[in-house]
Amino acid sequence: MKRMLILCLALLLLLPALPCAGAETPSETPLPQEIAAFFTGKSFENAQILSRASLSGFGSDDRFFVVIRGKSNDNILYAFKQKNGAWTEDFHTSSAVWQTGHGIRIEVSESGREWTGESYSRPHLYIGQENDTGEYWELTAVFELQKGKWMLHRIAGYTGYDSMLIRDGKISYYRDRESDQIAGTAEGTFQRDLRYVSLDAIPKTLAEARRKLTVAPGLPASTELTVVPVTFTDNQKWDVYSAPDKASLRGANGKARVSTNSWIQVFGTDGDWVLIQYSIDASHYRFGYISSTSLPKKASVPALQFHQTPVWLRAETEMTDDPLYSRDALLTLPEGTPCTWLASFGDWAYIELNLNDLARGFVPLSAITADRVFDMRSQPADSGVPVYEGTLTVTHDDRLEAAITVFPDGPLAGQTISRILVTDTPSASPLASLLRDEGGTWFGNCGLGGDVVSVTLTALDESGNPLSPAVRVEW
Repeated sequence: MKRMLILCLALLLLLPALPCAGAETPSETPLPQEIAAFFTGKSFENAQILSRASLSGFGSDDRFFVVIRGKSNDNILYAFKQKNGAWTEDFHTSSAVWQTGHGIRIEVSESGREWTGESYSRPHLYIGQENDTGEYWELTAVFELQKGKWMLHRIAGYTGYDSMLIRDGKISYYRDRESDQIAGTAEGTFQRDLRYVSLDAIPKTLAEARRKLTVAPGLPASTELTVVPVTFTDNQKWDVYSAPDKASLRGANGKARVSTNSWIQVFGTDGDWVLIQYSIDASHYRFGYISSTSLPKKASVPALQFHQTPVWLRAETEMTDDPLYSRDALLTLPEGTPCTWLASFGDWAYIELNLNDLARGFVPLSAITADRVFDMRSQPADSGVPVYEGTLTVTHDDRLEAAITVFPDGPLAGQTISRILVTDTPSASPLASLLRDEGGTWFGNCGLGGDVVSVTLTALDESGNPLSPAVRVEW
């Protein structure tokens, strides 16, 4: 780290303070005419150019960088590239620049040695924050040119941040600011691209990194839910809903939001919405929908292709928006809840329900059935007394199947029953007669014709007279 300090001091001795926009500093590369003109617009009134640097001789990777302090005292890095022989803006960012009232300096180095003694042959962009007297750089972010992109490579910290080496999916932290020995490495997903990176989102210490960084989970097999690579613009926050509607159920007690500084996976669009999965912390993720206006302009995200299968829940079931980690309940749904099965996700079913609120989430695949199964103990007479036990099933192809017995302590116990008549409740039209086998179970089935939504079961004595009570089942 001492070597970095000496390097920074040497650089600062060579770089006197820069004047306001429009003026030139002999010790720095003069601003090309097009760039000088760019900073003369009204939006740059009272802006101050803090530093400039350029890379040349690398073809399409040539860039001219300028750091300004804007109207609101925010520090902004502008990158320019050549198009048809003239410099044009490539991008600008404030989240990759230290936001401080101290001086900000930038340097481009084509090759050299890092403070740890390692040599490098790829161009490096240094963004340094001066100390309060301008004597040295107390904080430095280093971006390395990799396949046409400037990727965050190191942070050297004398204040606020521990020193670190940054690679795809890994951040290694040094033991102290005077040592080139690694104290430990944390793995996770984070943004490195200069255009999108947020220095504030990079964990400052090893302990913070191990607590906050999350690893993209391995996804279970799914035909409908597959990841679409998207890089979001940093420093944005979006409200998250369980379904593609602002009136739908919202997690986190109605406050679910995602920051684009965190790890996000995209699965597809549904109208003006996009389905994402994002990390809340290392043990809690969430699926949900954000506005499609969150997507970068050039992002190509296909529409979600869901099947729409009516199903019911076999038993009381918790629905979650985090099937891979916490599995925290978003809702608890009663047995028999009707819903629409949208997709399979390994052992999970992604469903939609529209009861009091529109909502989407995950339930175990084993919890749903395309057949509506009624536990007859839960279907009592009007008096609330159970009459039968066993099941009555309305199948996905619109048939009724029954396998029931008389409830031992119910009102029909001990009575002589010749058959059980099943009728359409509104019209009283007969649909089926259940007959008893030797074990005492009453069986029967019939087609429902597509318009039956309620049946009544009536036990008949040997003379065909109805026995009380009758039981009504609705769906």
